Amino acid sequence: MAQPATHVSPPLKDELDIVIPTIRNLDFLEMWRPFFQPYHLIIVQDGDPSKTIQVPDGFDYKLYNRNDVNRVLGPKANCISYKDSACRCFGFLVSKKKYIFTIDDDCFVAKDPSAKEINALAQHIQNLLTPSTPFFFNTLYDPFREGADFVRGYPFSLRGGVPTAISHGLWLNIPDYDAPTQLVKPLERNTRFALPFFLPYGGYLQLHIMYTLNSYNILCIKDRFLIMVICVVEASGVEILKQIKEDQNHDILWKLTAHAS
Repeated sequence: MAQPATHVSPPLKDELDIVIPTIRNLDFLEMWRPFFQPYHLIIVQDGDPSKTIQVPDGFDYKLYNRNDVNRVLGPKANCISYKDSACRCFGFLVSKKKYIFTIDDDCFVAKDPSAKEINALAQHIQNLLTPSTPFFFNTLYDPFREGADFVRGYPFSLRGGVPTAISHGLWLNIPDYDAPTQLVKPLERNTRFALPFFLPYGGYLQLHIMYTLNSYNILCIKDRFLIMVICVVEASGVEILKQIKEDQNHDILWKLTAHAS
């Protein structure tokens, strides 16, 4: 006798928000529908708040614009950048979930070498739920992935790893270069398919390890430390750059992120 099909809930369905900054209609969500539809979306509209943003039917979402930023934060509203994708920081602030995935509205679904569509969100979730091993380099890179393990000589006391804090993906086609590098390499394209990389939480990040974070495609654990890092890295708007030069605004950023947690 055939057994009834068992419904499998998407991983972290009730613990994850997807934050999307935008200035345009979100038609791009149609290609992401199989992967994003089970999750709650937080859409942060940049630019003119009187403009209507169209969202495809069938998505669970909440849309915020500059009027909401001003209403919620009052005199501290200019700590949320505008006229760039850093407005996503407001989405980090209002989210009540443990995990945040953020992606831009011009990121499209990639395909693997066999032409199968890649569920980047599922890969990020797998990364975040898998330990990281920051204190001793493993030459197979990720010992927890299928078909890998710790190499000979790796200390057994460190094989448990530490919780992962950030899963950081990039994209195919245009490389993530700064403007001068793009000018001298205008035709260069990234065609190498690779899984997202991930960073650990705990001593590794607290040792002031620096790396270039591009928030177009990341999943992170939401807590005060990480959200403050993202706010600082995202601070590309002119006004917020001016504020970060003043010590009192570091305190404002911390208070905002403390409230968010």
